[in-house]
Amino acid sequence: MPKAALVYDHFHVSKVIHDALDKIRGRIQRELPPAGRRTLKGQRYVLLRARENLNGKQRVSLQEVLAVNTDLTAGYILKEAFRDVFQAKDLNEGRKRIKEWEGQVRESGVPELIAVLKTIERCRKGIENFFRYRAANGMAEGFNNVVGTIKKQAYEFHDRDYLRLKILRICGNCAKTS
Repeated sequence: MPKAALVYDHFHVSKVIHDALDKIRGRIQRELPPAGRRTLKGQRYVLLRARENLNGKQRVSLQEVLAVNTDLTAGYILKEAFRDVFQAKDLNEGRKRIKEWEGQVRESGVPELIAVLKTIERCRKGIENFFRYRAANGMAEGFNNVVGTIKKQAYEFHDRDYLRLKILRICGNCAKTS
C-alpha cells in the first residue's frame, strides 16, 4: 500500500507522557521521607486522569500531591498541556502547538519529560499525520482485541473456517454499523 500513512493518535502518544509522569512520581516517592510518601501513595490515577474527569475528593488529593514537588507539578501541567496539542484544527497549528510544548518541556528541565522529546521526534511524522487525516485506530484495536479473545477461547480448535465463523458471529454486527 504505497499511499498508506502511519498515524499516531493522541491516545498512544499520551501514554508516553503518562509513563513519564508516573516515573516522576516514583522518583519523588523514593526521595521523600516515609511521612511524605504517604501523600503520594495511591494517587497514581489522580495524576493520570484528565482534570475534567476528577471528582471533588480527587481534586483535593491532586492539590495535595502537586504541593509535594515542583517536578511533579510541572509534569502534570505539561501532561494537561499536551492534551491541548491534539485540539489543533490543521497540520500547521498542530506543528506550532507541538513546538511550543517542546519548548515548555525543555524549560521545565524535568529529565523524564526531556526523554519524551526523543520519542516525539522519532514519531513526528506519524503525529503530524494525525493532524493531516484526523484518523484514530481505536475501532481497529477494539476489533483486534475481540478477535484475540475469541482465539484464546477457541484454542483447542484448529479449523480456520470455524474461527472465521466465530469472528463473524460475534463481530458481524460491528461491520454492519461502521
